[in-house]
Amino acid sequence: MSEHKPLILVVDDDEFSITVIRSIIKDRWEIITAVSGTNALTLLNGRLRPDLILLDIVMPDMSGYEVMNVIMGDAELESIPVIFITGNTESSTESRCFKLGATDFITKPFDSSIVIQRIDKALRSSIVNKYLTHKIDKCLLDLACEQKRFEKFTYQMLAALSSAIDAKDDKTQGHSQRVATYACELGERMKLPQDRIDLLYQTGLLHDIGKIGISDAILRKSGVLSAEEYRVIQDHPLIGHNILKSITAMPEIAQGARWHHERYSGGGYPDGLIGEDIPLIARIICVADAYDAMTSDRVYRPALTKAQAREEILKCRGTQFDPHLTDLMIDIIDQEMKENVS
Repeated sequence: MSEHKPLILVVDDDEFSITVIRSIIKDRWEIITAVSGTNALTLLNGRLRPDLILLDIVMPDMSGYEVMNVIMGDAELESIPVIFITGNTESSTESRCFKLGATDFITKPFDSSIVIQRIDKALRSSIVNKYLTHKIDKCLLDLACEQKRFEKFTYQMLAALSSAIDAKDDKTQGHSQRVATYACELGERMKLPQDRIDLLYQTGLLHDIGKIGISDAILRKSGVLSAEEYRVIQDHPLIGHNILKSITAMPEIAQGARWHHERYSGGGYPDGLIGEDIPLIARIICVADAYDAMTSDRVYRPALTKAQAREEILKCRGTQFDPHLTDLMIDIIDQEMKENVS
């Protein structure tokens, strides 16, 4: 089988110039011609994909500059190397050609050795560029696959860690996962970007990680906690923050763990922040955490009904919870109740 010859599109309204170029390159490369800019674009729009274009500048219907502008504005054509051909030897003309994106510039009358050398150089550069583009695309694809695998691994690790946290109290199994889900629903209703919603999910899974440092005897106590035991429980946000603060790429996760027990009107713990001084991520986790805690069995009380929890959430609007987030949480609860009825 004969080796494939690169295809060159020659665009020139001068038949003599086309004849000369054909005689120079016919033994090396395939050639197709267009006698005007319009003719050339018709061929290109008809899916012709030459390996290189020789483009005259001065033509009656469209100048080579105009044709070049169309080529460079088309994502499917812009990678085709273009060599301008012209009888104008002024430096400003050559400069304009390169500014438009030309690969090279050949002047008339043609010197056959220069024509061959410049076409050959342009084709070789194009082959290298295509190879590099292919390699880069492959690397990017491989990187994307690795990133997806890493993200999957990360979520699996976070889920496993949240399960380990919840396992300290058999009444809280699945709590962190549910908080993460509610937090994402709130983020979606706020129309937050997807990366922030992903961050909410991760924070929801880890918001109670500080409970790892709390005694099981306190976490599982069925009676009323003493003042000292309650003070110990209040340490879990700080413990969680200290565990997570080393994740410097996502500092919001540590913020969510530290401040998810702050109160919108003040008086929460550990720092007594007020209103919007509490980071949004912590305010979101706060209401999601409270709702799931209310509707789950705990060692010290049975679960509230969704209707009862709804009233409690509404009662704490503007005191414990951000008013706007309260309204969104009520919408979520109402939707759950409606779905349960249906």
